[in-house]
Amino acid sequence: MRLAAVFASAFALFAFQCGGQVDEQCPPAPNQACVQEGKACTFPTSYCGQQTTETCTCKNGSFDCPVMAGDCPIDDCSLDTYPGSPCNVKGSQCPAMVKPECTNGPIMCTCDGHSFQCAIPDCPVPPMCPPPDSIVPGDGCSLPPEETCVGPDASECFCNNGTWACSLSVDGGAADAGGSD
Repeated sequence: MRLAAVFASAFALFAFQCGGQVDEQCPPAPNQACVQEGKACTFPTSYCGQQTTETCTCKNGSFDCPVMAGDCPIDDCSLDTYPGSPCNVKGSQCPAMVKPECTNGPIMCTCDGHSFQCAIPDCPVPPMCPPPDSIVPGDGCSLPPEETCVGPDASECFCNNGTWACSLSVDGGAADAGGSD
């Protein structure tokens, strides 16, 4: 009990020497009440998508914080947007300069506040055509129908429902070199 009395006396002496004011701790957020008039506290905040801090001052029992003024910078989409290219507005989106052939539309890149992040898909490697002399019309094949290959005698061959079909160009007309009529 005696120790508590010593601490209480020391606190009272400290408060008396400070004119009755005690240095209060800064709360975690500026929306909480304050006691010490003119006390400045720094709080974390977000401005234009970027983490920053603001210094607020205690006035009439509450914190007065400066109003962040000005427009946020806008990321202009340039022709050279690519994964890792610089940007400054978090969440802004621009089409990527890279346009993979396996996609039907543009790839969008999103700014993380420092650089663009783009989800560029890995396109499958186009199927390889077999050597021309190994293609036999009517034999089995496993290429997509839009894939054309050079066949025997410089014919143009494609995989038609799992079998090779080839056509040979003769004097500007096409003659069937192994398919059915």
